[in-house]
Amino acid sequence: TYGKEGIRPVILQKMAKLKAQGMVDVEGIVVLIKATEDATYKDMIDILDEMAITGVKIYAIQDMSDAELQLMQ
Repeated sequence: TYGKEGIRPVILQKMAKLKAQGMVDVEGIVVLIKATEDATYKDMIDILDEMAITGVKIYAIQDMSDAELQLMQ
């Protein structure tokens, strides 16, 4: 899910952990966004909104590999 009860705290926790370890530079973290075939246009807009809200400046939208699709099942 998205919002303050969904992916947002996960992103913020990862950012804080990496920052504490000195692994986040000026540009922050890189997030790979991979959607399944079930994803909707709204899902994509929601995750892009989360990137803006959490301050993630670098992200990429990619297709899922066959191995990743198998993990999802």
